[in-house]
Amino acid sequence: MSNFLFVKNKFTFVGGTIKKLEKGSANYLSWMRCDTMIKGWLTTAMEKSIQNSLKYPSTALEILTYLLERFGKESAPRAYELKQRIAITKQDGASIKKMMKYQEKEWLYEFLMGLDDDFTVIKTQILANKPKHSLGASYYIVAKHERQNAIYNDKRTPPESVTLKAE
Repeated sequence: MSNFLFVKNKFTFVGGTIKKLEKGSANYLSWMRCDTMIKGWLTTAMEKSIQNSLKYPSTALEILTYLLERFGKESAPRAYELKQRIAITKQDGASIKKMMKYQEKEWLYEFLMGLDDDFTVIKTQILANKPKHSLGASYYIVAKHERQNAIYNDKRTPPESVTLKAE
């Protein structure tokens, strides 16, 4: 969620940098529109059970604070439990195709989790895609982004001969 808000340039809004304005202030309606939009994004991204557990938060910051308090803490036992469940996953009569889709999705998540922060926007786009990209397609997208960045950075660095002439 933080990545999504960062991409939309709204993280400072829910990060507490932009404080709630008083009702009489000049920009109060603009602040309210932005807050309402972010509350909509946050609640739309939640499962219904999580939405129902919210106790009428008045601001997007209150929603984010609640989510961080509830889900933002690392839990070694929970991580162990999830890894264990993945490791002991059995076919149990399911088709091989279904098993491969499940395994590929896990590999995709592991691949995306290993990427540097420079790829935050690309990771968000891949995860937001419905249906999910395959691992191969995701690798292609990330590699293409990496090549484009390399080309862009090469264009920004003047060649050595140009640098010498400038001196």
